Amino acid sequence: MIESRINVGDRIPAFELEATDGARMAVPTGSPLILIFFRGQWCPYCRWELAGLQTITRSVAELSAGIVAVSPDTPGERRAA
Repeated sequence: MIESRINVGDRIPAFELEATDGARMAVPTGSPLILIFFRGQWCPYCRWELAGLQTITRSVAELSAGIVAVSPDTPGERRAA
C-alpha cells in the first residue's frame, strides 16, 4: 500500500470542498493555509477549537493565509448548529 500524506510546510494539491451554503469552494494552494479537520458541530471540543480560530481570522488574513475547517457534517447539519 502506498501511503501519501501532507506534512507541515508541504504544498497541498488543488482540491474543492462543499461550503456551508452548498457551493463548491476551491481550496487555495498558493498561500499558507491552516487546514483543520473536526468531528462535527455536535463535538464541544471541536466547537471550542473553531471559536478560538475565529479570534485569529484577521491576523491570519494579514499574513495572506487562510483557514479551512473540514467536517463530515452535511449542509443541513451545519445550518442547524
